[in-house]
Amino acid sequence: MIDEPVKILNGKNVVLDIVEDNIYTWTEPTFGKGVTLEFSKAYVIGRKDWGEGIQDCVWQLNGRTFCDMSCLKGKLIKKFPSKRSDYSYQLRHYSDGKKFLFYSEEIPTFDSDDREWDSMKYRTLYCDDYGVNLIHCHEGYKLPRINICVGLKKASAEFFRWLIYAGCPHSKFPEKI
Repeated sequence: MIDEPVKILNGKNVVLDIVEDNIYTWTEPTFGKGVTLEFSKAYVIGRKDWGEGIQDCVWQLNGRTFCDMSCLKGKLIKKFPSKRSDYSYQLRHYSDGKKFLFYSEEIPTFDSDDREWDSMKYRTLYCDDYGVNLIHCHEGYKLPRINICVGLKKASAEFFRWLIYAGCPHSKFPEKI
């Protein structure tokens, strides 16, 4: 295993912190139920200056390099049906062929702060040599933080089908909750 799975390679207005809460709730698209995921570690890339968003931050997760939210970019393979029109669930792949699940959600905005920091929610999930990882962020005109969950340890049984879509080998599957 890599010493620290998440590293910042370049970025002037960012700080990397370990987060104590390693539980994440994944919302199922077809029945809207929350599914519990437990990870080994959780991190947040946040901004030092609260007036500025994260920009040009180059970071790594288990050796895979991203810039800001480039972890969300990939070619569409399949769209999944959703009960809500403001949710989008997709299977995509990065330029190197690695499959990942992509989720986006439009968040209603009520003021300029919402539009600036919190009008969209994104998440991506993929499997690498070290396990299953999830990246989650909210953004508006600016990006306030990137949450990163590393090494899925436990998951509700309903979630396992998503791991199959993402091309995760059974040897990397977590324990069932």
